[in-house]
Amino acid sequence: MTETSHDQSSGVGVTYEDRLPLRCEKRAAPVAREEQLRFDVGNEAVLRSIQLLGDLFAPDNVDEAAGTTELFRIEQKLNIMIELVSTLYARQEGVPSPVPLRLASGYVEWDTHERLVQNDALLVEIYLSSRFPKPFAVGATVEAVEERGDVRRIRAAFGPVSESVKDQLDKFLFRQHRRLIAVSRKTAAVKPGKQ
Repeated sequence: MTETSHDQSSGVGVTYEDRLPLRCEKRAAPVAREEQLRFDVGNEAVLRSIQLLGDLFAPDNVDEAAGTTELFRIEQKLNIMIELVSTLYARQEGVPSPVPLRLASGYVEWDTHERLVQNDALLVEIYLSSRFPKPFAVGATVEAVEERGDVRRIRAAFGPVSESVKDQLDKFLFRQHRRLIAVSRKTAAVKPGKQ
């Protein structure tokens, strides 16, 4: 289930909770600035592509397209092709299994069996969209480890990223928040009519 919230405890804005593929690589040293700059270029492309795909195939656009039958059919065919190509690409690239996580503009929290400790340097890759299975990659440092039985909840703070990537990530988080509100409103509007 996808959730968003406003994290007042840490002063962070909107957070996004979901089950998403995440890969974590422990590093001997923090991600170098030059490497993060390369990741920033890729991250900006990933976030813009996800936004484009979301805009093209958002449920809000279906009503508008329904009036133009041919355009609607083309959009649906493109949607199917993107889903199929994304599935093939994900299989070929070995996208990791989804894990429960919380994402904010400056950190990510997730559940893992890995033995990570506070201040570990990491490279974190999060696959934000099944339609575009390329990861958002960022250097991070473990801030906290919470033991939950045999599972650990890791909170890793992101290293410095470009302003452009931060803005794109904030927009992604806000869009997820808006979509959740829209879905909950539609669900609430449907329930009274069925009773």
